Amino acid sequence: MVHRNHIKHVYDVFSPTEHGLGANDINRCDQQTWRSVEELSLPKVRDCLMRLIDGRVPTQRPTPMLLGTQVYLLIVWYYMEIFCSSVASLWKRIKYSAIVTHFLAIWHNYVHHHSHQFYHKGDINRCLTYLSLRRSPDMLHKRQFP
Repeated sequence: MVHRNHIKHVYDVFSPTEHGLGANDINRCDQQTWRSVEELSLPKVRDCLMRLIDGRVPTQRPTPMLLGTQVYLLIVWYYMEIFCSSVASLWKRIKYSAIVTHFLAIWHNYVHHHSHQFYHKGDINRCLTYLSLRRSPDMLHKRQFP
């Protein structure tokens, strides 16, 4: 499961030097701030999540429920590296593109075949807005779900 509260948990458990996040990254009003996306997907944040998942934090029990957020942030980091990195080679960009595309295709199939698990029609449309790789935005609004 992926949830914003998992990032808040990292912010609360670890010191700012360990995760590198600020209060503005956690309590975002603007959902499209690229700087916050970059900060949230940094390897330091994913490392903190991995330490929580494995139980390597003395005050916390192992929390495998955070794995979805850790994987999602890894995919976001790959996506950011494809388009925004000044040091990524062409080979790395192609590799990251393949990983991101494959992940999104799997996610798209899951959402499409498990649409009954979503409570609101808007949840499915929001997922498909981010996941549809081959459809235009016009087709997303016309698509009907049970």
